[in-house]
Parts: sequence; structure tokens; C-alpha cells
Amino acid sequence: MLVKHLVFTALCTLSSVRASPAAEAEARVAARDGYYNVCGNDARYDEWKKQCVCNNKDMSYDAKTLKCACSDGKIWNGHGCAYDCGKEASYDDKSKACACSGGKQYDAGSKTCSCAGGTVWNGHGCAYDCGKEASYDEKNKVCACSGGKKYDAGSKTCSCTEGTVWNGHSCAYDCGKEASYNAYSKSCVCNSQDKKYDDKSKTCSCTGGKVWNGKQCAYDCGAEASHDDKSNTCVCNDKDKKYEAGSKTCSCAGGKVWNGKQCAYDCGKEASHDDKSNTCVCHGQGKKYDAGSKTCSCADGKVWNGKECAYDCGADASYNAYSKTCVCSKGGMNYDSKSKTCSCADGKVWNGKQCAHDCGADATYNAYAKACVCSKSGMNYDSKSKTCACAGGKVWNGHQCAYDCGSEASYNDKAGRCVCNKTGMDYDAHNKQCQCAYGLTWTGSKCGHDCGKDASYNDKLKGCVCNNADWSYEAKTKTCKCPYGKCYGQ
Repeated sequence: MLVKHLVFTALCTLSSVRASPAAEAEARVAARDGYYNVCGNDARYDEWKKQCVCNNKDMSYDAKTLKCACSDGKIWNGHGCAYDCGKEASYDDKSKACACSGGKQYDAGSKTCSCAGGTVWNGHGCAYDCGKEASYDEKNKVCACSGGKKYDAGSKTCSCTEGTVWNGHSCAYDCGKEASYNAYSKSCVCNSQDKKYDDKSKTCSCTGGKVWNGKQCAYDCGAEASHDDKSNTCVCNDKDKKYEAGSKTCSCAGGKVWNGKQCAYDCGKEASHDDKSNTCVCHGQGKKYDAGSKTCSCADGKVWNGKECAYDCGADASYNAYSKTCVCSKGGMNYDSKSKTCSCADGKVWNGKQCAHDCGADATYNAYAKACVCSKSGMNYDSKSKTCACAGGKVWNGHQCAYDCGSEASYNDKAGRCVCNKTGMDYDAHNKQCQCAYGLTWTGSKCGHDCGKDASYNDKLKGCVCNNADWSYEAKTKTCKCPYGKCYGQ
């Protein structure tokens, strides 16, 4: 209660100095209720200054209303107290007035900025509106065009005058694409000196029947002739040809044609003209000329062989003038006039030297036997396959036809079968191999029982017996051992 009394006393003292009676009464009520903020929501009490101070430093405190506000005509802009110059201007501290940017002037009534003196805003600053084609001349204080164009203040556009047009660089007289303006003669002059200019079409052309040849105006004699100034006529470039004025072409006369060098008679590709006989003569010896087709060909059944006209006997024969027939080049062959080929007769074939019977690679023809005989003795000949082979199950062993008993046996003529080379072995015809009978093995000289190194087979006992009679034989290991208790050291 003592502390509460002291605080209440202090608040009453401050209120008597800085606040009105109403504020003092309010402070007393606040002190009585234990509420210490008597400066309102916008301010706080400063113990040092012993007064209420605004939370925003730029604002001033009103003790009557317990509120804070900007003074001197300023307003709160969200950051601080500032003069209200509108959205387009800002306050200038030096001039103590609202100022616009870009040369604009400020209107205090509407708080807006605008260009003055007939200027408009171009995005960067206030400037005179001369349109898109002109710009303002500061020296002459007028809108001026570039390239010699003149300015029209009404439409704010630039255009060429006195009959000139814009050529992309400047105002110039329009003489078309084929001429240009001559300042000395004050007229359009053709770029090609020989041509004359037409004001209506603004084009240049040759006159007097001449045409442009790419370099100058000249008479049009066509592609095959040129103009002769002496005779004042068109003359063919090829001297032998004659000029046709209607078609402006040159051609050979008198039935002649151009052969690439001169006018000559057309005898075709296979003949040429003979001036003595005044006829076409074939190039190929013996050929006759056909005036209708302008071709040469052999007559009387003959054909061209590359050198002359000859009878066609085909590739295998030639014509014999003595017998007046085609004769085969290879002796012994017969000629077939229909197919114009040569071939051997009586089943014979050409072996590279003459016509002979074809016995294949394994046999030759025997004239005495009149049949094909195998080159290897003992073989039989097969006329269908034209091959030789051993018969009766025999095969060729490199010397003769023999039975194939394999490498371990040979054929026995008396026995009529294969017998093993090693006595005592049995022959297996299926795999052509020799082997000892079941239970026997080859000992190196005969088939016998395998008793191992320490024993031998006893025919009487029909079993293996140790070479040392005192020892016992082990059939599984095929070894001999001393019986237990009989040998030294046991």
C-alpha cells in the first residue's frame, strides 16, 4: 500500500505540471486502478524527459487528445512525416517546395506534374512533339527533317518535294531502276549510254531496231549471226551457212547439213560424201549404202566382223571360200548351221585338245574294248556317275582294292575273313579292332591272365600263384604278401 501511494503521488505531481485538469483526473483514475500508461496508444512516458513521447520520432504529441500526429502540414507516408506533393513530385529541402523530375512543372492545386510551353513527355523528358519523322532543332527553335525532307507542322510528318522521292538515303529524283538524275542537264540519263530514257515508263531501251546484247545496243541478228556495218546486213558466224531474216537463224543450203565444221552432205554416221562420184560411200569395206535410212549394211547374208563383211559362222567356226561352207575351228567337231555352233559327235566331248569320250576323272576310253576303263586296277566303272570304285566291300588301300580290316588285322583269303595280327586276339568286325577274350589281357606276346608283377597264372589251379610259394596272393590288388607271423619283423 505504501508503494502504491508513492506512485500515485508522483503521477499527480506530473499531471499538475504538464497535463490539463481533465488529464490529471484521468491519471488519478489510472493510478487508482493500477494502470500506468497515461500517454495513449501512440506514445509512451519518458522518465528522463518526464513527459509523454511519440513512438514515431517525426510525430508531435497532443496531451489533450493523448495522440501523435505530423506537424507543419506534413503527413505520415508509412516511414516518416513528409510533405504531401502527390505521386508525381517530391519535396525539395533547398527550395522548400514540391519539385517535378524531367523538366515538368508542379501544380500545387492538383498535386500533379506536367510539361509546359507546348512540350510533351517523351518517356525521358519534356520535349517538343515533332512526330516520329522529325526532331526539334534547338538553334532554330523549329522541327527539322533529315535527308532533305521538309516538315509539315499540320501532320507532323516529313516528305520529299519538287518531284523528288525518298530512295532510302535522301530525297532524289525518281528515274527508275535503269537511269539516274543528271544535275547538269537536270534530266534522267540512262545508265547504259546507248539506251534512251522514256519519261512515262521511267525505263531505258535501245532504238532504231537495235536490242541490248548485254554490253551495248546492237542489231538483233539472232544467236547464229552478227551485224556487218559495211554491208549493213546480218552475216552468219559459220561462213558456209546462209542467213534467214525471218527466223534470224543460219542453215546450210543445197541439201547439205552442218557437220560441226562446215556444211556437208548428210550421209549418216556410217558413210561420207564422195565428191568425184557425188554419192555417199560406206566406211566399212564391202558394205552397201541405203539412202533412205542413211545407213550401211552387209549384203548377201554376210555380217560385219569388225573388219569387213563376211559370212556369219558364229564364234566357233569360220567361212571356207574353197568349200563355201562354215568349218569348225577345232578339228573333229561338227558344225550346226541353225545354232551356228560346233560340237563333238557320238557322245564325245572336247577335252582341250580333241573330241573324246567323257569317262570322268577316274577312267580313260579304251578303243579296243570300246568302253571306259578305270585307271586303277581292280576298280569297277560306273557309267552313270562316270566314277570308279572297288567292289565286294573292298576299299582302295593306296595300291589295290582290298578288304578294310583296320590297322590291327589283315584279310585272310583262305579263311575268307579278317584275322588279328596278334595271335590269340579276337577280331571285332563292327569297330574293326582286335582284343583279348573276356578276363584276359595282352602280355606282350599273347593273351593271358593279369596276375601282377609278383605272381603268374597256374593252368592246373586255374588261378594266380605267387612266385614265392610261401606268400599269399591278393586278387584285388594283384600283389603278393607274406602271411602274418611267418615273415621276419611281424
